[in-house]
Amino acid sequence: MNEGDGAFFRETQHFRQWWMWVLMAIVVLPIWVLAFYQLVLGTKVGDRPAPNVAVVGLWLVFGLLFPYFIYSAGLTVEVRRVGLFYRFRPFHLKFRSIPFDQIINSEAVTYHPMLEYGGWGIRLGKSGVAYNVSGNQGVRVHLVNSKQILFGSLKAEELHRAIQGGKS
Repeated sequence: MNEGDGAFFRETQHFRQWWMWVLMAIVVLPIWVLAFYQLVLGTKVGDRPAPNVAVVGLWLVFGLLFPYFIYSAGLTVEVRRVGLFYRFRPFHLKFRSIPFDQIINSEAVTYHPMLEYGGWGIRLGKSGVAYNVSGNQGVRVHLVNSKQILFGSLKAEELHRAIQGGKS
């Protein structure tokens, strides 16, 4: 945090679960093997091999860009003097904000990401929108428009206290 940005709470989380990277390897490794065999060794793969340009395209999209996309994705939540700010990279190009006067209350909660929201990421569930990256702890923010937003957090109690402190 910079001294001048007014943030008194900041948390950044990334997708770093081991099981997710195992699944990623299951998808990405065959593409790397295909690209190596066909582009480096010159050995065509399969009965009807894809043209080299298609293999390069597959390798670029699924072998490089997709893993980089997942690696760089993350959630940053800040509590500043004027409200709650959040950004879910790479979907949000800049921070989105919720002014304190739009927040009725917040509560630190334990939730079930799969049951309540269908997993992690930017999710829509029966309780509203969730922004979560890992774990099952978070802060549910109740807004004046009757909507709720859940922010997954490894520091849920601290985030809740920061929101309550900012509101007062």
